[in-house]
Amino acid sequence: MINPDRLLDAFLELVRIESPSREEAVIGKHLAERFAAMGLDTEIDEIGNVIARLDGQGEVFLLAAHMDTVTPCQGVVPVVENGIIRSDGTTVLGGDDKAGVAIILEVLQAILTNDLVHLPIEVVITVQEEIGLCGAKVLDTERLQSRVGISLDAGGVPGSIIVSTPSKNSLSAVVHGKAAHAGACRYWP
Repeated sequence: MINPDRLLDAFLELVRIESPSREEAVIGKHLAERFAAMGLDTEIDEIGNVIARLDGQGEVFLLAAHMDTVTPCQGVVPVVENGIIRSDGTTVLGGDDKAGVAIILEVLQAILTNDLVHLPIEVVITVQEEIGLCGAKVLDTERLQSRVGISLDAGGVPGSIIVSTPSKNSLSAVVHGKAAHAGACRYWP
């Protein structure tokens, strides 16, 4: 059902589109047009994240990736030799995370081409991941229907599933009132 040639073609097409962080408009438009051509309800949010939805049966499932790449990514010339894809050496390849985006495109195409029964799918392709998850941070998650899904952005042995990653959350709080811990506060007249 997965068409390896179509998957490779999509990947090679994507890596040729220049998309350094903060300059993803061209690839974002390209992806939105591809999703729309497949019949998905598609939008681009204020920062440039692409969100697309495919109706289905059951609980909505999220497929996520990011479209930006590290530099130097201008003028990528992909080379395919003996089943290995690399750049010509003058740039990065941009496989992070255009490989994930290509997989999402192929999964959707396989579902539609083969008229498969499937869950409703929500696709989120974010911008500016390489410089601090900027697109993901401002994504309006209240507009998303999915509560489960996968992000196709990891290295390692093919087929590996990453279930946790390093992360950081910050929280600032201001507490109003009187200090009231018996061992540390002296609040008596």
